[in-house]
Amino acid sequence: MPKAADRPPAPKLFLGSLPDYVASAGLRWMVLGSPRQIAQNPAFQDALSVLFPAERLEAYAQGTGVDLRQIESGLIAGFDLGTLYALTPPKGAAPKLLLHFRERLVSGERVQQPHPDIERVYGIIGATPELLVRIDDHVVAIAVGDPTPARVVEAFALGRLKKSPTALRGAALSLLSPRPADAVATFYAPGPFSGEWAQGARGLLANVLCLSVSLSPLDAGHAKLHIELVGDFPASGADELAQAFRDLAESQLGKLLALDQTLATPEVHEREQRLLLDVDLDLAPIARGLRAAVMSDVWEIMNIPAKK
Repeated sequence: MPKAADRPPAPKLFLGSLPDYVASAGLRWMVLGSPRQIAQNPAFQDALSVLFPAERLEAYAQGTGVDLRQIESGLIAGFDLGTLYALTPPKGAAPKLLLHFRERLVSGERVQQPHPDIERVYGIIGATPELLVRIDDHVVAIAVGDPTPARVVEAFALGRLKKSPTALRGAALSLLSPRPADAVATFYAPGPFSGEWAQGARGLLANVLCLSVSLSPLDAGHAKLHIELVGDFPASGADELAQAFRDLAESQLGKLLALDQTLATPEVHEREQRLLLDVDLDLAPIARGLRAAVMSDVWEIMNIPAKK
């Protein structure tokens, strides 16, 4: 058996941004954002206190090792067979996150180290298989359901998928403009859309190749929503998009979220193969509506008992 000094050095890891570890193939949707910037920005603080009380966030941090308020960059990506969660951990926090993950496993634990700076932990949490991959102190990724997305993170880190396009460089999402510089969260979805999705936005989604929705802070309690659709649209596309937003605002959901009380009329612009909508939002009524509609489900998803 060769001595450690005689072994070839381990390959240098690729250390990029979170979307650089997500495959374009099979991607259904992706959310990219900075929980820390959201938590620290005055625009969101009152709304966050309604949706995520401090004691709930503390309980979540103790149960998972993840203090969402300290995460500079986080990502959730949906695939047909599973969901990928990835984050850039605070300095020195990655081993703690791995330990908390192992403590939550109920069966089937397997720990592997394919590289000196990569750890892979597989097991069952509840009744669902999950795979955690740690890339040095740079990325922690967890695949829920199908382990493939987390294995892809590892493969990108090892430089084994140089010819495979990543999420924002794939054929669809690469058509989008760069996200706004001040955006703290962005939702992405590649097209084409079919079925009920294709009927969305007054049928505009049937022509969409990709879309993004970004949220940027304004003054305290307010934020700007920026929507971009890329595709081949009819001449009336801008008017249809504006009316689609008005339809949403007047719907039962829109009224619950007080979208019918937006601060200003949405601005809609049309450029070559692009429709853009910007609207300023009052976050307090949106937060109250979300709390009334879905908060019990959110805490169940986060595996934290609702406050009695």
